Amino acid sequence: VTGKPWRHEEYLEKTIQIVHEDEDGLIADAKSRQIRKTWLYCAYFLHQAMFFPHRRYFIQGLNADDANELIRDRCWFIYEHLPEWMRKIHPATKIYNFLEFTQNGSAIQGLPVGDKMRGKVGSGGLIDEGAKWNELGLCLEAAIPATKGKGCKLVVVSSAAPGAFEALVYDR
Repeated sequence: VTGKPWRHEEYLEKTIQIVHEDEDGLIADAKSRQIRKTWLYCAYFLHQAMFFPHRRYFIQGLNADDANELIRDRCWFIYEHLPEWMRKIHPATKIYNFLEFTQNGSAIQGLPVGDKMRGKVGSGGLIDEGAKWNELGLCLEAAIPATKGKGCKLVVVSSAAPGAFEALVYDR
């Protein structure tokens, strides 16, 4: 993966503002393709894990390979391209689908589709391309309790499609 300069886009700034101001903790973000929302949310959760101690974030992909790709090709890629001085202050290690900040005890873990969040306690998470999943309802049943709490955010981002995601977006 090679990097391109990040262009400032007002809609991305507005998206992060909405995430910060949201009090419900559950955000359904219907998106078009290629507008960098997944990158934005990976960067957001990376920032949270780097700068706030004892946080645990989950990023779910369609399968284990997709989840690992989100950790490796998005979160870790962003981390590796931060200034060296920042990486020295916030050292991290990555093993397959797990990125850990060793000095503050925070981590980001990639998980495949299903109820993999059940029984876990987290500070937030990202369900990527959830509209494409037959098991989105099951994932939400497991993820919402795992990420419920003051300041916790669960983001479901996907291209619009009928089903559980559409019901979530339109509050049905």
